Amino acid sequence: MTVTVSASALGLATLIIIGLGGATAVCADEVRILSAAALQTAFPEIAREFGVASGHSLRINYVTIGAITQRVLAGETADVVIGSTLSMPALIQGGKIAQARGMQVDQRR
Repeated sequence: MTVTVSASALGLATLIIIGLGGATAVCADEVRILSAAALQTAFPEIAREFGVASGHSLRINYVTIGAITQRVLAGETADVVIGSTLSMPALIQGGKIAQARGMQVDQRR
């Protein structure tokens, strides 16, 4: 079976690697990711490449965007949360995730 990984997926892998290596040092052998279910086809290859490059494994929990918002607001934690532009403002305003540099959050919601 051949898995084709789009340029966007590879960009996402790069962002994960940079994000984990930049602001917060990751000391665990396993990186916990809470991700939008739409990325299920991209992550197997990304996880393999990430493991080879970093020595860490990815434990990915795929859920809907709505479930990501509900679970994180309820206190679930992950090393990386991958949601949508609609879910992230609520998580930032709720103090559950940090706002990325340059990210604009619509305060009117």
